[in-house]
Order: sequence, then structure tokens, then C-alpha cells
Amino acid sequence: IAVPLDARTEPLVLLSLREDCKARHQVVSPSQMNRLCKTLPQLFELDWLILPDRTNLGQSGIRTLIASEFTSTPIYSAACPADPAVINYTSGSSGASKGVVVSHRAILANTRSIVSYLELGPEDRMMQILPFSYCYGASLLHTHFLAGGSVVIDNRFLYPSAVIENMKQT
Repeated sequence: IAVPLDARTEPLVLLSLREDCKARHQVVSPSQMNRLCKTLPQLFELDWLILPDRTNLGQSGIRTLIASEFTSTPIYSAACPADPAVINYTSGSSGASKGVVVSHRAILANTRSIVSYLELGPEDRMMQILPFSYCYGASLLHTHFLAGGSVVIDNRFLYPSAVIENMKQT
């Protein structure tokens, strides 16, 4: 079960969410590396820490995998459509974030429904400015991939003028 979290998640919040969903592995983006050191003692609870590249964690003894050293062999799962696919955490605007479990079937039904309703096809292009850790951001990715459309990723959500300039150029 994937648990997408925003790379800017504060270390203490990340620890809380990781404990809540009982995460066994954590994939760390390059932008999270500095924050990683703040949670080093708690990383022993993980089976694996997956890092973008070789990083010196000292003599921590934490088991790590290096993403750049993975082979491109696909991994197939015998997941049932009703099995959980993802846990999306709410924003926590009315208290603590809550994990929402979403099945493979629900993601596929949502994706197919949107593709059909919007009549999306291979000629459609979408500029993705929302993080994929949000369900809406992930939904935009799913719909355009299913339709065979194009996705242009621009993570400068807080800089609308830069995004608009990029739209004009793409």
C-alpha cells in the first residue's frame, strides 16, 4: 500500500503519519535528505530506507537501498481489485490528519469515470502543478495516463506567473 506524502512534510508530522499507517519502508526524495537527519533514531523502525543516491548516514546501521541502483525489472502484484492501493492523508485542517484507505477498484473507477465524462484522449495535454501526494493531483496523473494524453509537470504551484509562462511555451 503506497502512502504518498508531501516532500515538505515536517519531520515530527512525518513520524506521526508513518507510525499511524505502520509504514515498513520509506522512499526519500532529494529534497528530504536534510530533514532525514532529524528523524534518524526513529528510522530503525523501518525495514528499508530507500534513498535517491549514496548518502553517508554515518554508522547508523539503518538498512538502505539506493534508488539509482535498482534494475528496471517490473514488479507484478496479484492484488485483488478490492485490496487497498493507497492511503491518502487528509490536510488536517480540522485536527490531526486522517488516513483514507483507497482500493485499486476505487482508483480505477474514478479514473475511468473522469476520462469518459471529460472525453479525454491522446491529444489532451495537462499541466500538473499539484503534488501527486494529494488525491486530486494523483487523479489528474491517472486520467491522462489512462487516456494516453500528455502530462507536463511544473511544481511551482506558489509561483503562478512562472506556471503561466511555462504554459505559453509548452
